[in-house]
Amino acid sequence: MVPTNQLADEGPKGSSKTASKKSTTPGQKKETGSSYRESISLCKEGKSITEIAAERQLAYSTIEGHLVKGIQEGELEPDFLVKEEVRSLVQAGREALGSTQLGPLKEYLGEAISYTEIKAALAYERREERKMEEGKKGGM
Repeated sequence: MVPTNQLADEGPKGSSKTASKKSTTPGQKKETGSSYRESISLCKEGKSITEIAAERQLAYSTIEGHLVKGIQEGELEPDFLVKEEVRSLVQAGREALGSTQLGPLKEYLGEAISYTEIKAALAYERREERKMEEGKKGGM
């Protein structure tokens, strides 16, 4: 059996429970990326996705998306959303299928691995590939 991540007890996988969104003052515009950065900051403070979603009055899935982006950008370690064993399974699935498309990967990997875990594993792979490319450019 595939080990579950630390968030498994926080609600159904793919849950998109929402509270009413925070309103902004008319004419007030948030800085681009500020929502994502706020979610990353709260995660680094040790808050769960459920806690961040409730505090920010955003959908659980929105916070998951912010954290996946944080993994890809190197601001969060992947283990917050996906364990190494699951990352290995996603990588093997990607290689077997020759694709990074979520639908085929999910079908190949089965119910034990969530879409979020697949997204996080792929985000981590992209981050590592980018590091390798930057290393090659710097070594020329």
